[in-house]
Amino acid sequence: MSDVLERFQARLDVELSDLEISDIEAAGAVLEAIDGKELDRAPVADALGGGAESWLRVFSRGLLAGDAGTRMVSVALDSLASAGSWPLLEAAARVAGADSVESPHAGDLLRAWGHLGQDDELARLGGEILALDPGRIPPRFRLPLAQAIKRNRPAARLARRSAVEHLGHRGTEDEVEVFFDLVGEDATIEDVESVTHLLDLLHRREATALAEPLLEILALALLEQKEAGAVWSLALGTAQATGSLPGGLAEQAAEALQQLHSEFEQVEDWARQTRSAGGGSDPLAELQRIERAIEWHSGAFVKIGAREYRRIESCDGREITLVNRLGERQTEALAPSRHRRVDADIWAIRAAFFTDELKAELRREPLIALERLVRQHPGKLTDVGLRSELTAGSLIHFTDWERWFGLVKDRIRNGEGGVCFDARRRSFSLGKPKKVASARKPVAKRAPTAAPVAERTPAKSAAGKTNSAADGDDYLVFKVLEIPAVKDLLLRLKEQLGSLDRELRIDIPEKLRSAAAHGDLRENAEYDAAKERKSYVEILLKQLMERTQSVQHVEQIRCRRDHAALFRSVKIANQPEGEIQTIHLVPNQLADPDRSFVSVGSPLGKALNRQPVGSQVVLTLPRGTRTVKIVGVGVFGQEPE
Repeated sequence: MSDVLERFQARLDVELSDLEISDIEAAGAVLEAIDGKELDRAPVADALGGGAESWLRVFSRGLLAGDAGTRMVSVALDSLASAGSWPLLEAAARVAGADSVESPHAGDLLRAWGHLGQDDELARLGGEILALDPGRIPPRFRLPLAQAIKRNRPAARLARRSAVEHLGHRGTEDEVEVFFDLVGEDATIEDVESVTHLLDLLHRREATALAEPLLEILALALLEQKEAGAVWSLALGTAQATGSLPGGLAEQAAEALQQLHSEFEQVEDWARQTRSAGGGSDPLAELQRIERAIEWHSGAFVKIGAREYRRIESCDGREITLVNRLGERQTEALAPSRHRRVDADIWAIRAAFFTDELKAELRREPLIALERLVRQHPGKLTDVGLRSELTAGSLIHFTDWERWFGLVKDRIRNGEGGVCFDARRRSFSLGKPKKVASARKPVAKRAPTAAPVAERTPAKSAAGKTNSAADGDDYLVFKVLEIPAVKDLLLRLKEQLGSLDRELRIDIPEKLRSAAAHGDLRENAEYDAAKERKSYVEILLKQLMERTQSVQHVEQIRCRRDHAALFRSVKIANQPEGEIQTIHLVPNQLADPDRSFVSVGSPLGKALNRQPVGSQVVLTLPRGTRTVKIVGVGVFGQEPE
């Protein structure tokens, strides 16, 4: 160790131009000896205290000071970088501990590796730093880092995004070309955001000409990789960032549009308009107009107001021509807030515009059609309401009603379909019909006998569960009204009922009397407002009563412990991304998306009901299929384990 110390002291005042890597390594060895208690700190400190302020003295003094000397070490490393002494910078940065992702000097080591062409080392440490904080990468070395780690796709994309700031503010034509080559190798829609951000920065310094010829090449690469959606997003982003759309990119966007919407007859017209947008004065507005024309395409349906539906005959993105059920046409300005797109398969649309098909379904599959109507009906559907719904729309002739309805009731009693009919209330609901219990014969009374010595009763849990020995360990039998979350739900519903009932019986009559005292009721705004409020409260009160009854009518539920069921909380994972969410299965009247209350009559509720933990279920929805996996089940209102 004395030899190392002697060499270190002898070289302390050497000039930077004569500095050798062995001098830096000697300083590191002395520091290690001090940390390992092999060398006393005092003689080293004395040696560093005198003499000229040479590079090695400054660097060693910073190392000896620990965290307090970080700034001094950084100044020494910067001086090596300014002199272009990259091998010395690498050696000094290593001695300073820069080969650690937490080190404040890690960026200096990356600079040295970038100039020395050590791609493997650059990719290893640079990828680790990117994962923690991309801002710690020196801007001028972000593009070389992206090149170095291009084989590691996730890190490469992150490196590309971190390189955008440098390229956008000071990137040269060659550097921008290198960036587009990197992105084009395995570009996806995730990379479009980085490219459009770069275009925005280049546009601000009036340098978009560096990138415009490369956009068409990138779009071609995306089309070859079947990323048509990314090409369309690239066109939109380019138009927004630069205010223009290169002709080549417009051509590729038109081809992407044809791939995305090949099922529409108007796709050729839309593609032609996209190509012409390349030479337009406002390409972004034109592309957005084309998007609106696609969304409100011919043959789709819109809802206007509360219950008025129209079919779209044509739409150019600015004006829309609508046809009502009588065939009357009306052209008006397209307003997304007014013209709300609706599914063509809902009952109201089918009853208005597809009468013949619906008539055939009512004859062929009456229970399926009835189940759809019950699910989509805004309120409680009774047999009287069903008759009015079907006969008023000429879906069933009134002379055929009794025969058709008798057939439906017979099938419901036989356990077919997914609809129940309550004969006492004369109303329909979703769910399998309950089997009618057979009449029991009267049992002769027996003489009283002595009670058993110890009668064991099933134990109740805090969540209202009652475990019966007859059910076995795999089953739960729980009383719904004893679950804490259900109690709280009922309490809230009853409080709302009490408040609305008081308003209906006391507050609103008082307002009506006060308004009537002002005179003529024909032009009395206060009286009209009170009448409207009365109608609204009556409807709301009826809905709340139905919700309360839907809970109170379910007395107890028997299900397996590890199965999803009514009034149980279910944790599901969307496949394949694995996103976790917790839902609570409830009767149909209690469905509330904001509180994750999912109806057992909904597609998701039906698919999950009575399914075990670990199973995957596939839902067929209008927009496609959705696969979810049941991760856990638990007490209603609580997070499952």
